[in-house]
Amino acid sequence: MPWWARVAIAIGTASAPVDAEPTAAEPSPEPGAREQAPPKVRVSLMGYMVINMNYNSEGIFPGSQAAFAIRPDLSEPQFYISPRNSVLGINLGANPIEDIELLGALAMTLRSPQPLLTTNTISPQFYDVHVEARTKGFLVAFGQMPDLVYPATPDVLNGVPPGYVPGAIGFTRPQLQVGVDVPLIDAFTLLVRGCLALPVQTFQVSDEFVGRQAGVPDLQGRIALGVGEPAPAGAAIKPRERSVEVGIDGHWGRRRITSLPPDVRNLTYQTWSLGADLHAQLPTGTALRAEAFTGRLLGDYQAGVFHTVDPTLLKAVGAWGFWAQIVQTIGGGFRLGAAYGLDDPNEDDLAPVARERNQAVLLTGWFEVNKQLGFGAEASRWWTNYVGQDTGIAWRGDVAVYLGFGGP
Repeated sequence: MPWWARVAIAIGTASAPVDAEPTAAEPSPEPGAREQAPPKVRVSLMGYMVINMNYNSEGIFPGSQAAFAIRPDLSEPQFYISPRNSVLGINLGANPIEDIELLGALAMTLRSPQPLLTTNTISPQFYDVHVEARTKGFLVAFGQMPDLVYPATPDVLNGVPPGYVPGAIGFTRPQLQVGVDVPLIDAFTLLVRGCLALPVQTFQVSDEFVGRQAGVPDLQGRIALGVGEPAPAGAAIKPRERSVEVGIDGHWGRRRITSLPPDVRNLTYQTWSLGADLHAQLPTGTALRAEAFTGRLLGDYQAGVFHTVDPTLLKAVGAWGFWAQIVQTIGGGFRLGAAYGLDDPNEDDLAPVARERNQAVLLTGWFEVNKQLGFGAEASRWWTNYVGQDTGIAWRGDVAVYLGFGGP
């Protein structure tokens, strides 16, 4: 189980009921027999203090985390020490209404929204703020949450939480989400999820064009087959994975780019993706995770090497990609993992010098002294192709110490 999945503490509040005077028909309770009313609000706190130190042999963007290698003509070695991967999650629970469970969640890291420009600045970055109502077979959630197209997350040090390798798709955005869990034979469950999501355009296309939304929500959906029970609902420090899940997912939306005055033009494009995902926790202590996708205009979903619309060709950039990881628990608090990821945009949609293909291999090790204290080390190789330019190649070493608070 990933280290960030192992911390949760309940801080309950309770108040004694105000009793009426006993009557003849209602004798006084025995001393000590009076029970406290259940708490109206339950609060759970989870989190880790994480300190990373990494060295990049050549330039990597953004540097303290790795997304892609910088062109060789602009590259130089980098060294970082940062506590900004520290994470805090807060869960709220109210008294159920009939059999409906009412929950709220908040999760944040200390990463700055502009990590390359503010390497010495700690700034909270919220990635989960939502409320939800759920029964055993149905849920509805409203707020900022991880995308449905991002159900499997790589268990790596890079970018924790939730971890990033090329080929991953999805992040977090405001949405209205509904879901149904349909029990099947034995321990199998059919999982159906859908949502209306805010069409976030986070990347400025160029100095002449600015990205806009097109006035319609993004539609996301996922259908999966699950085995076992999910992890408890709450802040998205970790995914609510079952022991085994196999699913297909996708999204559709529209984006608009607008040219700046004096020649104002509006161009509208479609963003879409189709994908498949796998997560399996085997009895041997082996965890398998994988994801694959294909689509177009995926920069807002952190895929396709972050391309949206090519500013020179004015074409929405198509891309495909995948990642896979195996993690083995070997006992004594040690785990070892290996991952590979690939993002491959369509070269015909790209002008010269643009990022064309992004790949990485990551080898990760963890040693957990106990459920609160752990150490991690990761070695990785990143190489990014550029249209008509030399390939950017960088070796990266990362070590981390993490201390859980609020643990059991």
